[in-house]
Amino acid sequence: MIQKAMAASGIAEKYNAPMQSAPKIPFGGSGNLDIDNCVLGKAVDGLFTMMGEEGKKIRTNPRGADYAAFEDGLRETARTRREPAECPPSRS
Repeated sequence: MIQKAMAASGIAEKYNAPMQSAPKIPFGGSGNLDIDNCVLGKAVDGLFTMMGEEGKKIRTNPRGADYAAFEDGLRETARTRREPAECPPSRS
């Protein structure tokens, strides 16, 4: 998915062209400067940052705005719920 989006925007070609001709870095591990991996890593970092912020909100105010919508849904379910049918008496 990332490769398709990067290819469609043209950024991958613009980044990879000079990187192909650049000399190998003599230090710093493998020297892998793949733009797709960089974008994926940043996207995952952002996702976990957002999840952490939502977790803080929930711990700070567990009955926030989303809880009100949840309660409304429960009330509607309770209002429209049918009582279970009576079971016939057992023959003993």
